[in-house]
Amino acid sequence: MHWLIWVFIAVSFSSAYRLGYKMLSGEFTALFNVAVITLIASLTCFVLYFLREHNATSFENLSAKSIAPLILVGIVLAGLEVSIMMIYRVGGPLSISQSLASSMTGIIIFGVGVLCFKDQLNWGQITGFFLSLTGVSLLTYYSAAKS
Repeated sequence: MHWLIWVFIAVSFSSAYRLGYKMLSGEFTALFNVAVITLIASLTCFVLYFLREHNATSFENLSAKSIAPLILVGIVLAGLEVSIMMIYRVGGPLSISQSLASSMTGIIIFGVGVLCFKDQLNWGQITGFFLSLTGVSLLTYYSAAKS
């Protein structure tokens, strides 16, 4: 399957995910919500793993070196989820906040890909980068001006 199909699938799930976050009531704390959501997501992944790929992983090869990145990404994910939930809790608009966060993340990762991983770019991708940069600038400027 082509990787762009997975991009569209990720965008679909991400959009539904963010809408779900916006609809959560303020009845529970952000940390409790993220803990429950992450637990359900983890259980879902474990079920899918054992149904589909359980023979693909050799648990004898587990080491501190192979587990450390998983722990780091888990901590980063928790920080990401709490920060996004807090954006909505403090009144961040759904239409702007997620667009701004995603665009800024894309710009940072674009730079990391080029500088650290030596990704090769064509003129269309470079133009798209500068259009994204312009979009983030406009979103930030007009969001700050409205406040």
